Amino acid sequence: MNDASRNCAVLVLAHGSAHNLDELEDFYTSIRKGRRPSEAELEWLKKRYELIGGLSPLNEITQAQVQGLQYCLDMRNPNYYKLFFATKHAYPTIEQTVAEIVFSNFNEVVVLVLAPHYSSLTTKEYFNRVSSAFHELASPEIRPTLIFVKSYHTEEGLISLLVERVLDSLNSLPARESKGLNRVLLLFSAHSLPLDFLPLDDPYPSQVTETSQAVATKIVGISSWRLAWQSIGQNRRDKWLQPSVAEVITQSSGLFESVIVVPVGFVSDHLETLYDLDIEARKVAEQAGLNFVRTASLNADPRFLEILADVVVRRKS
Repeated sequence: MNDASRNCAVLVLAHGSAHNLDELEDFYTSIRKGRRPSEAELEWLKKRYELIGGLSPLNEITQAQVQGLQYCLDMRNPNYYKLFFATKHAYPTIEQTVAEIVFSNFNEVVVLVLAPHYSSLTTKEYFNRVSSAFHELASPEIRPTLIFVKSYHTEEGLISLLVERVLDSLNSLPARESKGLNRVLLLFSAHSLPLDFLPLDDPYPSQVTETSQAVATKIVGISSWRLAWQSIGQNRRDKWLQPSVAEVITQSSGLFESVIVVPVGFVSDHLETLYDLDIEARKVAEQAGLNFVRTASLNADPRFLEILADVVVRRKS
């Protein structure tokens, strides 16, 4: 079958999430590379999901992002791009979706991960699975050209959107604090990674820093900003990117009146924002005597999807 009206496939990749609590054990076993969580760990996982409403909204948000991106691409070039979607730890799997693309017989595939920053421990794993699946499922004669979007962490539109969200958060502070910006700490966060497995030349830490700095320099009046790492793994024997969000917030007690957390490493609401930040980090801030505000996630904001469409079109050309 040849989808002649669609000349380029766009494979959108995301982390994925359990669709119900019955899938939670298998989902986290996949994340832990085959190591099943203990009963106590599983109960704690379920408790965290209960505290954010029962399940993560990630699947629904990602579907909205994919549909919105298809619309944006159609507005640029009708019937040229066809979107496909796969997840790393849930379904549809990467291998299932690659099989669908192979069956549709596209000549080119743009591969886009819904994460702004590149790392060999995250983005590269997606890309390797995609390449392996095409190698296994498509003969050399029909194997499409793969075009990988490695990162988009300094896209001008992305920085502008993040700046806007910071300004919205500043405006939500009490009048005294929103005017006294020297008493507000701007704290950027991204998912920590284990240092034992992170190559020394991995671009992830520097890319997250570049995004944070690009946003911070556009906030007039803000004199203090920090970068911290969140959602550190439970295996404390491993060394992870530091400092943690909790550590920086605690150290800021008495130095600031408010902390605005900007999760620049994520483009959607999920457990790492709704629990790790909105519940856990907020509690740490309250104990430190700080007002806590977290910037709104990008989710399916049409302006964010326009940025992704720009990235796809530019990378394709």
